[in-house]
Amino acid sequence: MSGTLLGTVREGEFIGHDHDFDIGLISKANSGLGAKEESKVFTKDLWDHGYKLQLKPSCTYISHPDYGDAQVDLVRMYFDEDGVLRSAFGFATEKNLKNDCYGGTVKAIISGHEVDVPKSPEDYLQVIYGDDWRVPNPTFNWSRELKVRDKSSRLSRAEIEELENYMNNG
Repeated sequence: MSGTLLGTVREGEFIGHDHDFDIGLISKANSGLGAKEESKVFTKDLWDHGYKLQLKPSCTYISHPDYGDAQVDLVRMYFDEDGVLRSAFGFATEKNLKNDCYGGTVKAIISGHEVDVPKSPEDYLQVIYGDDWRVPNPTFNWSRELKVRDKSSRLSRAEIEELENYMNNG
């Protein structure tokens, strides 16, 4: 998702200034609360398998000691009861992507590696970045461009502390 998908579709490689691999965990739940609960289980499982995690309200930064400074940004997402994609991180537009337009994933190649991408990546990128997503924008800034985010799927400070307690105490 996000910059990784943008680079894959637009350039066939990673964007030069992007320092991580962005993925979306699309929950089986159709609510923000359900997506959060599912991600908590996933977070604990990652921790139990030796991954290092940095928890943020909108996403989790994932790394592993065996892979140097490589990082994956995992964003909680879900399709709500109306079939509209929601994201804890958010989108730079107020457009909607419906589940029937998403259609699952297909394989794509980025920098010589096979990855799963949405079946209609252009539709997805238009929702994330807007109509001009095909044109590189070196001044793009999420803090300035963010238009909509799903607050119900964002982790609260208490939930982050609960997960950090699990990681610190097992």
